[in-house]
Amino acid sequence: MSRDEAERVALFCAGGAVLGAWLGALPIPLDWDRHWQTWPITPAVGAVAAASLALPLAALVSAARPFAGGASRRKRE
Repeated sequence: MSRDEAERVALFCAGGAVLGAWLGALPIPLDWDRHWQTWPITPAVGAVAAASLALPLAALVSAARPFAGGASRRKRE
């Protein structure tokens, strides 16, 4: 794995975790009486779920990158 691919995986996972935590916090004010809507549960589940979805997405983008012409441009420089 090259440095670019490792950085892409880290960026996608971190961005997915932040976005998932933010989206996971949205259902909290709807109804506090539900046990699954207490404070740390929904943001934590959202962060883990989004980071888990971002990891294969980063792998797919890394695998498709050579077909987009970016690798040939980099070799010429």
